[in-house]
Amino acid sequence: MKYDQILRSGIGGSGNTLVRLILAYLLGDSKVVGTHRYVDDLEESITLTSGNVGIILPCRDFRSVIASTIRKRKQSPTKQMIQDTYRIFFTPQYESFHKFRTEYPRQQDILRLMYSRFFNDYDYLLDKLQDFLSITITQQQRDFVKDRFSLQSCKDRITLSQLQNWEEVDEQTRLHGNHIGTGLPESWKTFFDPALHKFVTEMMWAELVEYGYEETGNSV
Repeated sequence: MKYDQILRSGIGGSGNTLVRLILAYLLGDSKVVGTHRYVDDLEESITLTSGNVGIILPCRDFRSVIASTIRKRKQSPTKQMIQDTYRIFFTPQYESFHKFRTEYPRQQDILRLMYSRFFNDYDYLLDKLQDFLSITITQQQRDFVKDRFSLQSCKDRITLSQLQNWEEVDEQTRLHGNHIGTGLPESWKTFFDPALHKFVTEMMWAELVEYGYEETGNSV
């Protein structure tokens, strides 16, 4: 493999658990650090001075990130809850996430994985990982990933483990109770009442434009 260690660091609700499960299967769990933090603020130790660390950042429409967070915790998608989730949950993680783009010195060692592209397209995801990590992923491994880590398989694992809510977690997989909904890239459009679409878009307009989920010429 090209790297000694992989840091998977995306905002929660962006497919991080899936990516980490696949990485741990392909590389071994000890090679992968999963976090929502920037490298300078890690709770887990990681050696960066060698320059041999790969960064993988799953990215998803930030409105769906907000929707996913509220849904997982079985909260009501009201204006107040959207604002609180944006302030308490999203903003600190976004600031760490954004640092990878603006401050991390070795941009060539960062792989950004667009959720809208890899959702339910495991061959695309595995091709991107294969190229970035400089490894060979066999057809047998691909078949295993598609079967073991499919959306339905992960939902079945949660049911089998009898995980009832977000506070309950399977330590082996890091899957939580109520972890997975539809999984659709733009789930915010159906999770939020249409009357709230303009509200949530305006609330995080700067972040959406910064990462290409909206364009400056669009009206909201």
